[in-house]
Amino acid sequence: MHNKLILICILIIGCLLTGCTGVFVRDGQSEIIDEKTFIDDQGDEFTVQEPYTRIVTLYSAHTENLFELGAGERIIGANSTSIYPPEAAFLPRYDYRQDPEPLIAAEPDLVIIRPFVAKNYPGYIQSLKKAGLTVVSLYPESEAEFGKYIRILAMLTGREETAEVKLSELSSRIEEIEQITGAIKDKQTVFFESTKTNYRTVTPDSMPGMAILRAGGINLAAEVSPMTRGSSIAEYGVEKLMMNAEEIDIYISQRGAMNSGGSMISIPQREGFKAIKAVREGRILELNEKIVSSPTFRYYKGVNEIARMLYPELMDDYSHLVSDEPISREDYAVLTVLMNHVPVFIPSSSHYYEREYRTHTYGLFTDVKWDSENFDYIETAVLNSFIQGVETEDGDEYFDRTSLLTREDLAFTLYIMGDFQSSETHQDIKDIEGRKRENIIQKVVDQGLMTLTDGYFHPERPVTANEAIRILERLKKGQYDES
Repeated sequence: MHNKLILICILIIGCLLTGCTGVFVRDGQSEIIDEKTFIDDQGDEFTVQEPYTRIVTLYSAHTENLFELGAGERIIGANSTSIYPPEAAFLPRYDYRQDPEPLIAAEPDLVIIRPFVAKNYPGYIQSLKKAGLTVVSLYPESEAEFGKYIRILAMLTGREETAEVKLSELSSRIEEIEQITGAIKDKQTVFFESTKTNYRTVTPDSMPGMAILRAGGINLAAEVSPMTRGSSIAEYGVEKLMMNAEEIDIYISQRGAMNSGGSMISIPQREGFKAIKAVREGRILELNEKIVSSPTFRYYKGVNEIARMLYPELMDDYSHLVSDEPISREDYAVLTVLMNHVPVFIPSSSHYYEREYRTHTYGLFTDVKWDSENFDYIETAVLNSFIQGVETEDGDEYFDRTSLLTREDLAFTLYIMGDFQSSETHQDIKDIEGRKRENIIQKVVDQGLMTLTDGYFHPERPVTANEAIRILERLKKGQYDES
């Protein structure tokens, strides 16, 4: 443990000396020559005379970052794993493992790949270049490289000013988390499972490794070495896990297509894993690789999710919502997620949008866009059934974020969260007959969680923030009967 703390201190000091630029792993080959000229990661030089307008991206991070820069309308096609932001999932699909002719026929003026594609599918890339297409290879191998990578994307699309704003916002968001967790004295110890094969973990200087430190955690595997040069994956093994079983406060499992660990269901079922403190106490976090291992602007969300798991009472504080004024549906969605310490929902499957969902499809509310401030909380609240959206006459999904929470909305939440036993009393309610949630309201009232006024429930009456908080807190404590 002493050696671990020394290494952690060295990493933190290194961050301070370099402006906290040690999140990624290696240095790339790309280089910005001047405001119009750069060299990509394959060593090819490009001069951008005019912003490109017909772009195909063959890496999901490129797609996501271009949307973040406001250049999403310039993308005419993407690879199959590009499902964020949600509109990216409906772009025409192109696959570097298949015939290049469909992509060539689309006549893009720019194709953006990563070195992995150039290395493993050289024939595909040569076909694109022979057809006269401009192919740029980019992948940031360090946090310092991330800024340069974004600036090259901005150069390609004419979004230079936006890039600087977005990079500054990313830095500020991470610093805000660090300021909160930095003051914590009793740090929690984390094991990060990158893949269930031999219980591999991540190197301390990798994106997930640095995310643990920034979230205020101690990385149990702070002394591991990469499996191969330049890799962020390291061997750990079950023997070391069991030797340190009582030290592990939080067990994080990365979930995704590239490197996938176990699930909240499978991990506790592994032989001997109940000996691990975090597993025994149910402190397991499934973390989507897209927000912790992928070089995008969403990285801060991964840091924040780890911090929320480490220090829920601190990170999920909802005192800012306390008010005697009626609470909006948007603020209520935030409240329910924070109060229940629910991880934000992010689709991990590239096939997510290929099926229909009975209640709600992630990201398809017409009034809650992916770049809205509380997008993650609204989506998570709805997909956990804490609150529901509505369907418009045109069949679109609508959350109605600015409307006030009603007593009927609150009753629905209580019903979903509660574990109600059959009530011996059945109160007569004068104003809910024929309503869609009549049975739900009846059960909530019979449990004593919500009261009547002269026999009336008043389902459309707005609820104040303090009223919602008081009732939800009583529910969590199992104090159903207000009397």
